[in-house]
Amino acid sequence: MFHRSPRRAAVAGLLLALSGCSDPEPQRSTGPLADGAFKVVFGTAMGGGCIIKPHVAQVGEVTENKIGSLLTSGQQGAEVSCSVLGSGGEFSAEVSIFDSGDSLTVDLPKLTLSATEADPASGSVVLVTAQTVKPYTSPPAEPCAFFFTGKEEVAAGRLWVSFSCPLLENASTGSSCGLGASVLAVQNCSH
Repeated sequence: MFHRSPRRAAVAGLLLALSGCSDPEPQRSTGPLADGAFKVVFGTAMGGGCIIKPHVAQVGEVTENKIGSLLTSGQQGAEVSCSVLGSGGEFSAEVSIFDSGDSLTVDLPKLTLSATEADPASGSVVLVTAQTVKPYTSPPAEPCAFFFTGKEEVAAGRLWVSFSCPLLENASTGSSCGLGASVLAVQNCSH
């Protein structure tokens, strides 16, 4: 049995005071990690010029009607980062989703709940798929269209939205392609 003497306790207290120890810093709560998914329909832009075969690239499972499974950042090599800011019907979003060679980056400076396919919000996209290998970017003069078709939604910290891009370009190859009916979903984003 261990007995503490008053002298030992005083020495231990003195050593602790002399070492400059203090209470440990409080742990910062980071909250849940971001989750995300996308499905893009890559194809020929109006006017042609696309050297990549049309294909569908998908990370997780999401459609315009249903969110199936979202990948969590850090799990199985997936990286998801996102920020969805706003309230009262006007939002901005920055999204980056990467998994197994497919990546999507979106910058959406202004999105309202009333965005439709006929009257969409404008944003930019950078896309890399296993088939494109190199990044395809929406040019500023031809932004991508972001809109809601029914079940999608946006709120601070989360986004589920449809989009299409009339033109995505690869500067190194001169290839001009586009995106058909595509969709992305993220949650647990900075807000």
